[in-house]
Amino acid sequence: MSEMGRLEFTTPRLAWGGEATDFTPLLAQPEMLEYLGDETGIGLLTPIEVEHSTAGNRSLDILAETADGRRVSIENQYGVGDHDHLTRGLAYAVATNSAALIVVAEDHRDEFVSVADYLNDLAGQIGTRGIRVWLIQVRAIRRQGDKVWSPEFVVHAAPNEWEAAIRRDTTAGFASLEHFYDKCADTTKPEWAETARIIMDEWLARPGATEFHGNKTQVSLYYPSPRYGPSGTNVLQVNTNGTMHVGRGNIWMSSEVYDSETEPVELDAAIRRIFPKAVWSGRNYYIRIPNPEPNKVTEFSDWLTEQFDAAVARTDA
Repeated sequence: MSEMGRLEFTTPRLAWGGEATDFTPLLAQPEMLEYLGDETGIGLLTPIEVEHSTAGNRSLDILAETADGRRVSIENQYGVGDHDHLTRGLAYAVATNSAALIVVAEDHRDEFVSVADYLNDLAGQIGTRGIRVWLIQVRAIRRQGDKVWSPEFVVHAAPNEWEAAIRRDTTAGFASLEHFYDKCADTTKPEWAETARIIMDEWLARPGATEFHGNKTQVSLYYPSPRYGPSGTNVLQVNTNGTMHVGRGNIWMSSEVYDSETEPVELDAAIRRIFPKAVWSGRNYYIRIPNPEPNKVTEFSDWLTEQFDAAVARTDA
């Protein structure tokens, strides 16, 4: 049995140098935001803008959004969390119409944790108009001998009913695809409704392809697979906010198209070739496709259909 390396810890300042020049860009990387979203329980977070300008010639460190298009303001600082970052963060959250504020610091005083708990209680009473607050402690961690430091997040304060608030503000799902298209048209990209319709019509014309619109923010597209048979594997998700996700993990790990013990080289090559602007996350389970073009979705769907059909034929044989 190989001996595990001893873990080393240090402060963000010693690991990454400048707060604005080094740590903020690191935190804004898609894989880091995905990690932060997992730790907070917010879910998938994607970046909108770094150093987002606000009134008074000030800027929010990171403006991000959830999978259903809710904005999240993120302020980070070295040292112990202070009044300035918390109050400015709340002001930025109001200015950007954010549903949540995350303050990342090396530590948080008990009085600020109490303030965050109080604000979260108030937000729970007034419903989805309230701003939920997370206070996150960060330190740098690595195995002894490694050169690269990674952040470790610890939640010090969080709302108790974020998911409940989300459920109250959304339907249990879409009553129909027309309902889904209406929701697409209600976003800041109303033209996305027609694009989503084109993608969906093409997909549903494929023999055996199905869709599921029980989710609150997306329609999931399924295709028959060796493991799940006619019920299919969830391989694409079309979101109301003008994005799409490729279910790389589903295709790789559960469809038996690929050996789950090795990286799916052909699949990854196809995604990179057809969607060069794809956003790859830390786990690479879902690959985010911003502003997908219908012809490119068709090209990928054709390729994927061939892969699945060949795998089903091998299983039947």
